[in-house]
Amino acid sequence: MVGDPRFLAGARTIPASPPAPLMKYVTSSRRQLVMATLLGLAIVGAAMRYWAPNPSTARDIGTLLMVMWLPAVGNIIAFAVRQLHKRRS
Repeated sequence: MVGDPRFLAGARTIPASPPAPLMKYVTSSRRQLVMATLLGLAIVGAAMRYWAPNPSTARDIGTLLMVMWLPAVGNIIAFAVRQLHKRRS
């Protein structure tokens, strides 16, 4: 019954909304907070790996937490590239 005109007569159209921005504006303080959190989780993961017995779930979770430093390093590289482009302009 989807194509029936009587069915469509009561349908309302949804007004078009403006497109959402692709990226949210991130301030420097927010970025620093996120980086500190990620690096803190990586340190906690390293400690978990160090003190946990070898075949254990705690050691596996520690390994996963240690991976948290990768986005932080990517963020530092992006910051350095952005500063380089600002100096060239």
